Amino acid sequence: MEPSDFIAPFITREQAWAAADTFRQAHGHQDVTPVDVLDIAEIQLGISVIPIPGLSDRHRVVAAISPDFQRIYLDNELYIDDRLFPRMRFSIAHELGHFVLHSNVYQMLGLSTIEDWYSFRKNIPEEEIGFFEYHAYEFAGRLLVQRDMLEARLREAVMRLSAMSQEELDFTGDAALRLVAKTIAPSFEVSHQTILKRMERENLSPPT
Repeated sequence: MEPSDFIAPFITREQAWAAADTFRQAHGHQDVTPVDVLDIAEIQLGISVIPIPGLSDRHRVVAAISPDFQRIYLDNELYIDDRLFPRMRFSIAHELGHFVLHSNVYQMLGLSTIEDWYSFRKNIPEEEIGFFEYHAYEFAGRLLVQRDMLEARLREAVMRLSAMSQEELDFTGDAALRLVAKTIAPSFEVSHQTILKRMERENLSPPT
């Protein structure tokens, strides 16, 4: 297949979420936060996580899974910089999304090395690679941030922040939403931007 002929499979975000929920449960993380994606990848699935210096500079990606699903490559900066730990976790979850959702696509393409995939990927139509990455993005967000636990953390955060404030807080404003997200994010070991995105995607808001 020529890259210009590539068409991403049709997967709705609800299907990606359902796949993430099933995957999390199958690997013993149904009621656990944070979800240990390194354990799932390396111990349970036998996928080696390998840091590569300059990966982002060379290929404009911070992570990629090999076509044989034996390795996840990470830009070395993600691996060594503790400040980027939440982003590293999201990147691994994202590649696990490709593993779960797109294994048939990789097999169909018949690519044998990660270099083959990079070469093929850069010539895929922008819209199609956008769909392909969107599937894995939604999978990763739902894998790391379970909806029911997010709802519970929202209630806890509102109660805690309200108790600490001497005035009534409006949790509908952008600043208050960011504060809530930053309060919640450490328990999931994700960025507060990920929490905000999950709240938006799941149509959740802090309880009044």
